[in-house]
Amino acid sequence: MPLSPLAARAEAVAPAIGSLSDIAAVELTAVALSSKAGGSVHALRAPRLSTSLGETWVQDRYQVIAPLNEAASRASQSRELQVFWAIDRDDHDRPKVLKMVRRDGAARSSRLQRLYCEAQVLMQSLHHPHIPSVAVDGFFQWSTIDRGPLFQVLVMEAIEGESLETYLRRCQRIRLDEAIRWWVELSGTLQAVHQAGWVHGDIKPANLIVRPNGQLALVDFDAALRVGELATASCGSVGYMAPEQRRGDRVGAATDWFALGRTLIHGLTGEHPLDLQVATSEPGGLAWRDRRPDVPEAIAYALDRLMAPNMGDRRMVSPHLPTRYLLNLAQRLSHRPPSLGAIAPQAQAA
Repeated sequence: MPLSPLAARAEAVAPAIGSLSDIAAVELTAVALSSKAGGSVHALRAPRLSTSLGETWVQDRYQVIAPLNEAASRASQSRELQVFWAIDRDDHDRPKVLKMVRRDGAARSSRLQRLYCEAQVLMQSLHHPHIPSVAVDGFFQWSTIDRGPLFQVLVMEAIEGESLETYLRRCQRIRLDEAIRWWVELSGTLQAVHQAGWVHGDIKPANLIVRPNGQLALVDFDAALRVGELATASCGSVGYMAPEQRRGDRVGAATDWFALGRTLIHGLTGEHPLDLQVATSEPGGLAWRDRRPDVPEAIAYALDRLMAPNMGDRRMVSPHLPTRYLLNLAQRLSHRPPSLGAIAPQAQAA
């Protein structure tokens, strides 16, 4: 089957889509190839991976363009999670991310269950502009050939941009106004997740994508848990997971708040939370404020409240720092020369 026009252009302008250090970051650093006014094509530059799938069409609809992780480069021989970049010819040649897991063998007990979980969250519960969309027919079984390996496939929107993890490698750390805007923005995204009855369970820089317009998208829900469910070994990442996750206790909205706080501190300091941990009376405390003395005291206090050891002590946005005040502060900071220092918080003016 010949290349679609957009795929042919992609082959011409994009040198490759390559391997990622973390499977969980696939959507974040995936190519977002899309038609814009003027016909420009955007692609992530990365080393090419070969794939034994060759020129493959999934369900005679999705044209596989390139693998997005090492397991995908081994194609049908791999029993791990495989992720591909593809073009959807039935959806105006829009780019998609294909996640697939073989249904036989050991994959049935772990990776397959996680893929089913992600499909359930994205298809049945969440429809949000900052979360990848999945069509009603985007979860299905497929085989490369007759009597070949049977795969479970999840097709989702490809998010344009780069992961916050990649952004931090490039910029070292984020500006204070960025941190505030993203904090407010993610509070809204997480509210939608929690109201749907889910906990993301693995918020970290690798699972956040910085879009070209500066907004953040939240991806990779294969570690998601129901609110009130007991945490499992596959839920969370070291340095970001809340104390209740490490203990295997029940999780809730505050579990994600903790991880968000850790992620924001990582961004502000440019240092992994594990490198900031100190021995204090409150386990898991971070010594971060001296790295960012420009952060107003009220903001720093509110960030620390996100990471309180006890779930009941955490707050997404402090009542003393209304959302409107935070956004106004972020706007002022974005236009303020760094040499002038921090702006003193005046929450009562909000």
